[in-house]
Amino acid sequence: MVHDDLERAVGAVPPPGPEEVDRLTGRLRRSLAQLVRVLLKRRGGRPCTVESAAVARARRALAEPAPYENARRHPDAALGHLRRVDLVTLDLLDALDEAPHGSPPPHPRGNP
Repeated sequence: MVHDDLERAVGAVPPPGPEEVDRLTGRLRRSLAQLVRVLLKRRGGRPCTVESAAVARARRALAEPAPYENARRHPDAALGHLRRVDLVTLDLLDALDEAPHGSPPPHPRGNP
């Protein structure tokens, strides 16, 4: 379902309307928060540099107030927020797919 939401948020032509933006934003924000927790748990709280940057972007996106009530009055701002959440969600999914469960973070300069 997350992948369907991601595709609809960024790949849809025409873009989602205000009601759908509200629904997608809520679902993707919940998914993003969960992905941050999973990534940090898998890395023992020590993500690599690239993952740390993605976690920081995720935290910034989650700290922004979700523009649920403004989607009708400010559709561009609501869609922009949704797309920021979408892109960082993709980054975290990619990071989780790159290393198997329980593996330590990659060393930033190759072999330690």
